[in-house]
Amino acid sequence: MKNRCSTIFKITFLTLFSIFFTGHAFAQSEEAPQYMYVCNQGSASVTVIDASNNEISETIDLQELGFSANAKPHHTIADPDGSHWYVTLIGENRVLKFNRNNELVDEATLEVPGLMTMNSEEDLLYVGRSMSAVNPPQSFGVVKRTEMDVLDEVGLFFTRPHAIATSPDGKWIYVGSLSENQILAMNTETEESNITNIPGGYAHVRQFRDLT
Repeated sequence: MKNRCSTIFKITFLTLFSIFFTGHAFAQSEEAPQYMYVCNQGSASVTVIDASNNEISETIDLQELGFSANAKPHHTIADPDGSHWYVTLIGENRVLKFNRNNELVDEATLEVPGLMTMNSEEDLLYVGRSMSAVNPPQSFGVVKRTEMDVLDEVGLFFTRPHAIATSPDGKWIYVGSLSENQILAMNTETEESNITNIPGGYAHVRQFRDLT
């Protein structure tokens, strides 16, 4: 399992920051406009950028939608066809779903949600926990994207799960710990799981980079 993790993903150790870009926002048809959805964690807003000219298309003020100034939008991700996009709100314990017109259409409740990843073969969104939480749940959430139902919260062997990613075929999900120098690989079909220990001193597994 060590080889699988090392060949598919590169672990990056980063400092805390509040703005995230979603590469999935580009997975749209060539005819449709391409957008980036950027979290402004300190100002409870999300900026939509037109990728063709790098100009701001719209800024979504979450307070105007009824959320607090402490909503803390953390991470965004979009459906492959660009029809919907999603954002985690640490301060509201919510995962929001917007349509392509940037209208809020649904939401799911999940404690201190952080980074997200999608299953390319299933209607599923996997949600990790925020690195800023004092004592986040020792699990990650499984959300059905069409109805935004929380189907499960999968328990883990380690604390402070944060980095999260899926393999291109959707058969494996990878979760990294912020506190225990470990990465879990779980088969999404059989639920078989393996732990990879990271050698060396104290490390923070904060993000996976997809190299495929």
